[in-house]
Amino acid sequence: MTDSAPPALSERLTLDRSGRTRLALLTAAREVFAREGFQKAEIGQITQAAGRATGTFYVHFDNKLGLLKAMVEQFRVDMIASGLDRPEHTADAVRDVLRALWEAHERHAPTFRALAEAASTHHEMAALYAGLRDNARRDFQSMLRSTPHFAAASDVRIAVMASALEILVTSCLYEWHALAQRPPGYTEEVGFECVLEVMTRVLHPSGS
Repeated sequence: MTDSAPPALSERLTLDRSGRTRLALLTAAREVFAREGFQKAEIGQITQAAGRATGTFYVHFDNKLGLLKAMVEQFRVDMIASGLDRPEHTADAVRDVLRALWEAHERHAPTFRALAEAASTHHEMAALYAGLRDNARRDFQSMLRSTPHFAAASDVRIAVMASALEILVTSCLYEWHALAQRPPGYTEEVGFECVLEVMTRVLHPSGS
């Protein structure tokens, strides 16, 4: 059995161009979604921002939803690479976990905004959005279970508290990163430290 021949130069160049076009479309979509939001964004705006003909879009994606799914996959992979793929996190890891969530959402703010918008009208996007949030809730549940204060708490109480923490974090990230609606004097570090303080007070209340 002989090894298959390597791709001809023309084939390699075609593959390279295809990859560059796909990347250009994904990058342009972030720009357009950040400016217009998902619902108002048009494929023509995305291809124009990418410097590509409109027809090239459909070589890579069926529609805007297909493009957004690819962006969400980039978001998900980035969060896993940030250290959020462990089965459990202790309360002592709260700063590291929050930092990983924070920075991933900052890098993918346009994707987060587009996904949240699309989730309100598309079932598949709603499932993807719920999955990302469920992962955060599981992280917070494992933290809560590791603290003396919640050692004897019921599963229901822990689940509700984890949900409350996730809603707090997601809401802040959506307002401050996805929508860029920030309080006067806001900086990323101040925002991060304020959310961390709330989480720390829940995980390590005084006297526990």
